[in-house]
Amino acid sequence: MRLQFFELDGKQHYEAIVWEINGDCLYLDFYSTKNEAIKAVKAHKKSYKGDKELDCFVRLHDENGIAIEDYDI
Repeated sequence: MRLQFFELDGKQHYEAIVWEINGDCLYLDFYSTKNEAIKAVKAHKKSYKGDKELDCFVRLHDENGIAIEDYDI
């Protein structure tokens, strides 16, 4: 399930991120499950029309908001 920023406090969550290398952040959102976050990153990666290389990953955060692990997509 997609989470709003105010829902993150005290919950483990996954951050879905898509960056253009040497460019802008194209997508940043939060999800309650790893599979949903991966699916969102893959969808944005597939629909990207630019010519720059992308850095796509999902980051797991613990209940305190501390990043624990990154999963490259």
